Amino acid sequence: MHNSAPTPAPRSGSGVSTLGKRVLAWVVIAAAVVLALKLVAGVVIGLVTAVFTIAVAVAVIAAVIWAWRHL
Repeated sequence: MHNSAPTPAPRSGSGVSTLGKRVLAWVVIAAAVVLALKLVAGVVIGLVTAVFTIAVAVAVIAAVIWAWRHL
């Protein structure tokens, strides 16, 4: 049997579109990594700030108690 459907001609721009898709994929991955790193950095900085604030509050309370006892 002979197939009467013509075979499609090779596209000359298919290599460029494949390269473009790869570049776009890497850009999306890079953006996701940057976003994830910013999120992690924000969480870490937030936790450090919270711990530091709690430590300062405890130190202030201890200082007030010390001053009260020495009046």
